[in-house]
Amino acid sequence: MFHFDKNLTISLFLPLLVILSTGCRGGGTAVDSHLFEDHIKLSPAEAVLEIPFGEHRVFALSEGRTSAFTHQGITVSNGHEGSLEMIVRRLDDPPSSKTLMIHAPAEAGTHRFPASGSELSELSEIELISRGDGEGSIRIQLPVLLRRVPTDTLNLADIPESPQQPDILFIMVDTLRRDHVGTYGYEADTTPNIDAFAQVAVVFDNAIAQSPWTRPSVASMFTGLNANEHGVTDRDDAIPETADVLAERLKATGYRTAAVITNGNVCDKFGFAQGFDEFHRAGGPQKIDGSNALHIAEEILRTRDPATPLFLYLHISDPHAPYIPPEGFLERWAPEADLELGSRDSLRDNRYEGGLTKKQVEDIIALYNGEVAFVDSLFGEFLNTVQTEGMYDSSAILLVSDHGEEFWEHGLWGHGSSLTSALIEVPFILKVPGQLTGVRTNRLAQHIDILPTFLALAGTDPSPNLRGINLVQQKLPDNTVAFSSVDKQGRIGMSVNTKRWKLVESQSEIFTKDCGALSLLDLNADHPEETNLVKDHPEIVKTLKRMIALEVTRSGILDSHETVIDDELRSDLQALGYLE
Repeated sequence: MFHFDKNLTISLFLPLLVILSTGCRGGGTAVDSHLFEDHIKLSPAEAVLEIPFGEHRVFALSEGRTSAFTHQGITVSNGHEGSLEMIVRRLDDPPSSKTLMIHAPAEAGTHRFPASGSELSELSEIELISRGDGEGSIRIQLPVLLRRVPTDTLNLADIPESPQQPDILFIMVDTLRRDHVGTYGYEADTTPNIDAFAQVAVVFDNAIAQSPWTRPSVASMFTGLNANEHGVTDRDDAIPETADVLAERLKATGYRTAAVITNGNVCDKFGFAQGFDEFHRAGGPQKIDGSNALHIAEEILRTRDPATPLFLYLHISDPHAPYIPPEGFLERWAPEADLELGSRDSLRDNRYEGGLTKKQVEDIIALYNGEVAFVDSLFGEFLNTVQTEGMYDSSAILLVSDHGEEFWEHGLWGHGSSLTSALIEVPFILKVPGQLTGVRTNRLAQHIDILPTFLALAGTDPSPNLRGINLVQQKLPDNTVAFSSVDKQGRIGMSVNTKRWKLVESQSEIFTKDCGALSLLDLNADHPEETNLVKDHPEIVKTLKRMIALEVTRSGILDSHETVIDDELRSDLQALGYLE
């Protein structure tokens, strides 16, 4: 295994789809008047660069920091030992370089090595030096310029062709903060199973929820509409029967549709059972039971008809308060924490900053992490069952969260009241059928993209009036923005995210009291969202405010209605803190 300095290394086990679709058409101009692509044959099976002993090749590349140069194996000719020296020079400020020496023994055949490479800068030089005795040469198998597609596009076209209607497994983890997941940079080992899954999936580093609480967020996933459009935003609101939801659309194309939920906010009384052949509600008012939900989901997998494609929605809620990690997880993650701190009553009483010590806040976060680790273990068990049933390679599998959780970073605990990054930035990890290796993208993704993406994977064209897009199409539109909103019990506000900027605008006195009237945030420079730049960038504020005003005019596309909450459902929602 060859290692580069961390400052020069990116994720080098990049997917074959990127290698085959972009590597064979490199495009850099060599210093010695050779074009990079002249050395690379178009047939992937024969893609080699041959350099006689004693010679070298130098390439000047202007690619930017999303590209890298790598190799996958070398062959030495004429029975001579040889070696290849690869020097990658980054011509930025300050300049830097890194050298990799690869030894090729004299035995016949290709000597494969783990794919290695180095990230390029805005302008880079790559020098390849062939060394050896006699008349031999070094042949590098698949030396490729990994010109990763621009971050506004994601090319999955070269993944092996998927089944016409693959099984679609949709795992929704309630209240999972993105920055508490290892693959998104969390240092504590809370999510080893999710992190391993991310290694063979598409990780969206910039995914936005349409709402900071469960019901409108999941309604956006099911309808493909922003929260203000579908109108399922307050505590009594339900999806109308006239809505054309995801499960109905997939069922109409021949899918068996099944759902297992653990949160009353997405139960049948609020319209979320529409289109499902079977709809299971696991757990109860005293305990959000992910284990029961998992067992029901596993039984659905085991009893499926392989001739009929399956759409399974699994909603696990254990990270949601109250924070009560199961045995084993409590001892590991919060062995000294006061369990009362994680209770619903305690958290509600200390919703505003100032009532707890630093140690008590740390204990609450530790209890939350124990819940996250437990859910990760359930996810690992679920994937094991998927593999045992022979479904893993051919299925589309999505893991996403509906929203995050605030731990007083901006003066509040919980969710549903503000539009901070802690709430609306969510993990979003998708494995498409046939995918073997992982890729990351900074392309803006959002909950409303889920419906068109699943319909496309199922071979169905989504309606043209949907705001979301198919995330696995060959070329994605540029300049995507994401709208998030809250409209609950008089607390009304909306935000618009671009890749860099975020504007949050209050539309009610209650929202203004807790969150301010208007905030402009530079997410590149200030991800904690501590500095309001409204006065510094008036033109940006003006543009983003116009976008919010236009979005507000789209409100109420669906005629959502209020539903009657019975005693059982009321008990469930009270246990989760949604009703007093």
